[in-house]
Amino acid sequence: MIGTSKTTKLLSILTFLFATQDLQSQQKSMNYALLVGVTSYQHAEMNRPELKFPEADAKSVADFLAKNGYEVELLLGPQATSKRIEEKLEALGSRGNSRSVVLIGLWGHGVEFEDTKETMFCPFDTTVRFAKDSDGKTLYGSDGKPLIEPDPKSLVGMGTVLTGLRISGAGNRILFADCCRTSPNRARGRAFGANVRQADIPENTLAILACKPNEQAFEHDDWGHGAMTKGLLDILPSLAGRKDDYAISIIGPLTSSVRDMVRSVSNGKSSQTIHPILNGNPVLRMNEPAIEHLGYTNWVQASAPKYSVGQFDPRARYVIEFWPRISENSTTSFRSHLDELARAQAIEDVQVAIVFSDSENRVKSLLEQQASSSEGDDKTESIAERLKGVAVSSDPTRSLAIRYFKNESEVNEAYVYFLGQGGRRNWNGKIDEFDLSTQLACDAIGSLAPELAIDTWFTDGNGRFKHETSFQPGNIYVVELWTTWCGPCIEAMQKMAELQRRHVNDRVQLVSVSNEEKGVIDRFLDKESHSENSDERAVMTNREVYQDFTVAADSSGKTWNRYFKGTGQNSFPHCVVIGPSGLIEWMGHTLELEEPLQQIVDGNWDREKFRKKLETSSTRRTLIEKVSRHAQAKEWAAALSAVERRLEIIDESDSDVQPLIESQLLKLQILIAGFSRQEAETYASQLFSDELTEPTMVDKLAWSVYEMLKNNQFESRSISEAALKRSAKAAGMSAGSVRASLLDTAAHLEYLHGEVGAAIRLETQALELAADSDKEFMRNFLDELKQKQ
Repeated sequence: MIGTSKTTKLLSILTFLFATQDLQSQQKSMNYALLVGVTSYQHAEMNRPELKFPEADAKSVADFLAKNGYEVELLLGPQATSKRIEEKLEALGSRGNSRSVVLIGLWGHGVEFEDTKETMFCPFDTTVRFAKDSDGKTLYGSDGKPLIEPDPKSLVGMGTVLTGLRISGAGNRILFADCCRTSPNRARGRAFGANVRQADIPENTLAILACKPNEQAFEHDDWGHGAMTKGLLDILPSLAGRKDDYAISIIGPLTSSVRDMVRSVSNGKSSQTIHPILNGNPVLRMNEPAIEHLGYTNWVQASAPKYSVGQFDPRARYVIEFWPRISENSTTSFRSHLDELARAQAIEDVQVAIVFSDSENRVKSLLEQQASSSEGDDKTESIAERLKGVAVSSDPTRSLAIRYFKNESEVNEAYVYFLGQGGRRNWNGKIDEFDLSTQLACDAIGSLAPELAIDTWFTDGNGRFKHETSFQPGNIYVVELWTTWCGPCIEAMQKMAELQRRHVNDRVQLVSVSNEEKGVIDRFLDKESHSENSDERAVMTNREVYQDFTVAADSSGKTWNRYFKGTGQNSFPHCVVIGPSGLIEWMGHTLELEEPLQQIVDGNWDREKFRKKLETSSTRRTLIEKVSRHAQAKEWAAALSAVERRLEIIDESDSDVQPLIESQLLKLQILIAGFSRQEAETYASQLFSDELTEPTMVDKLAWSVYEMLKNNQFESRSISEAALKRSAKAAGMSAGSVRASLLDTAAHLEYLHGEVGAAIRLETQALELAADSDKEFMRNFLDELKQKQ
């Protein structure tokens, strides 16, 4: 169960990777929604406060989604038990593909306790307990009666919900949580979702929580729904059928709608502000129409490309793919690649070109086929329509391919070249090793910064900074992409103001650019500021607080396309530093800007070192995605190759050991699942050799082995004994809570071996040394052991 200190040792990446290993592959491309609603709870104490509309909300959203092409599963009332919900979340591993959407909706009570950071959803069979303070003393209400709260053991954690989204095969993930934000019957309860951060959210996911921390999620008889759900039902129909139905477009209208509804029914005395968290740019895909069919020329290409592919344009970047003769295998691989090609072509200065070593007629025949090969997909969009604007060529003599490659064998595989600005050949290799985001980011470093597109200037350092869209030599510029509804962006804006004041005499100008309309930004700037930078002696607006640096708007989206999509990013706030020579020096999160900016100002910045670091981190992320994809398809040799490549590029001297541990465990899992027992045991003995001495690494590796054994992912006494031996030895070399955790791990392994007495002895020692946060977990396990004695 999520929430105990020990179980968090099991790396979430393993859950993601192997949760679907033994499930049948389900190739549906249909969008899928799992909707859970609980109006009345099994335990009477959970019906205080009483709810009216959660189940009606879930039904209404289900009806709308079903009419717009979604497969919908509903869990209502008594059906919505914790077991059923968790089973459905686990089954998401067999849902979706890169084109589809998986959506989770939650309606009912939600809670986050003061003594944990885990957000919880309350299922129908939630049990309760007496509320206690940090010292374990029972808390009482003003009426002298003990306070009651939901028992966390009976709840469904937000981590479990997000893992369900993460393991799905969908390219677009959505979470709607129209839940109460405080614990029922306990005024001290913390806000539902308060500790959910962007970093917790799976890639290409939008999570919308009903309200901000410590606010109430309203429902009202006049609406017949909760405020957030009523807003969604009003807004979603406007997106149905649109080609650009990005989920992000919900946020602005929904924020305004919920705010206005709540103010109206409370006569302005109450507020409710939705809490969106975004990682990427998912779409809803509600009955999307087919793209207009386009003809082909001798180049067999969809429409005129943005840039010449006969003679490379120095302003553009090119993704050029070379495919062998068309066959069943190459066609399957090509189909799986379509979305990435379309995404690349949508970037302003990127041109995609595809060269097939086959006849023009066979290439045309392929392009006329339906774009999706997934069973059950009834859309009629062709591959040609999907690849609008992509240049496609027939090269039956293979002259182009041979010109690019050194030997004949490479011509018979799918390869890609990425050419940066000025025709730089930045990368070439096999298509399944190519990551567009990595190459865009690395190419941007050291490239000439594109001009800004600005339609409104809001602040300018009290007239210090000119309203210029080009970059003057000798000056340093920081361009930040932000929005008014993004909490992390607001925090970052405060950092921008601080850094502008610090570097006011260093020829540094900081510019924050939003892609929202002028009116939206004006309203935000005129609000009272809650910034630490505001003058405590007077009420200040955001405009006054941010006056020291430049705030601007580009409602056309051109600046965002150039500096966000064009640099391979999928989350914001995103910050780019342009150096005195007009070249891009650094990019990253605004809160990480301070140190590199200072080095650039001081003239000590190593651009090439940063580029290599950026490439390594991006490559590590890409490889883990490839490992996951191959493992779920049971392509074990390919999965092993990817994880070994990841191990090669990990710096073992790095203070962050997590990537190394993740990769080692992934390799062990792959060997167990797809190779011989002897190979797995040999690798395990290497992992737990005498060279492994760092206690934290020993503990995490050994605990993960225990979890795999407990969950029957494999059976090997040799591996478990190696983990036990190394844990016991590391415990003997450690002290305090670290020693306690190692002893606890050893006790669990002894228990799996049937050595209950040894397990009791080790767990007793662990409990004596444990940190307070671990004692309950260890005490419960010790009690369990004694009962089995």
